[in-house]
Amino acid sequence: MSFGDWQGSPFISIAKVIVAATRKWCVVVPKDPKELYELSLEEYTKKGKFKIDPTPTFRFLNKACVDTGSSTSNEWMICPITQVEETKQILTLIPIWVATFIPSAMIAQMNTLFVKQGTTLDRSIGNFKIPPSTEALLEGAKIEYFYDQAPESMKSIGTSFSLTTTGVGSFLSSSLLTTVSHVTEKHSHKGWFLDNLNACHLDYYYAFLAILNVLNFIFFMIVSKLYVYRAEVSDSLQVLETELKERTTALSVITDIRR
Repeated sequence: MSFGDWQGSPFISIAKVIVAATRKWCVVVPKDPKELYELSLEEYTKKGKFKIDPTPTFRFLNKACVDTGSSTSNEWMICPITQVEETKQILTLIPIWVATFIPSAMIAQMNTLFVKQGTTLDRSIGNFKIPPSTEALLEGAKIEYFYDQAPESMKSIGTSFSLTTTGVGSFLSSSLLTTVSHVTEKHSHKGWFLDNLNACHLDYYYAFLAILNVLNFIFFMIVSKLYVYRAEVSDSLQVLETELKERTTALSVITDIRR
């Protein structure tokens, strides 16, 4: 297998790792990482890429790196360590990605009930009238986080994670409104949502949203505690390069002094 065999679609690359690991379900992963399959450093250097050391997370996927004597040209049977670790990095983002659904749904709520409620309130301050809607500044940080934490060859997936939360949030927001409206109309004399907002029970709905956000916050705290932040490889290399230059300079000075 060469470097170019798995540097195509990131989804295909992930699928190859999962399929290879599943096909070797009963294979025992060696304790020594050096026994796992990996491409040579020259292969990565030629493409300007970097090797990733094996990690204990999602250890089952390490089975994809075990060489069982099959041909290494079959990328659906064996994958290099770096490819497996990139897949792991994407999988570790999924719980954080799920935790952003509820906040995205809350932002979507601003364009529904919040706006409708705002048009009902007295929004006048002298001759100035406050707009019934507001803007949210969450998207920038979300895009930056997912892009930063995605592996170098899968930045597109990181970007898609941040963008899909907006769509999922809008869908979840609509589903919440529909479900709550249906349930409250069925089990009470009148639902929580009526054309006349003064006769509605938006206070109940907001209390429900508050509980939902608390539960989501607890879930986020759990997954964030388990999550291992991935430092940028480029930043690490830059620091390493600086340190090497400083040591080289210091060594040259010592050599000159000795002369």
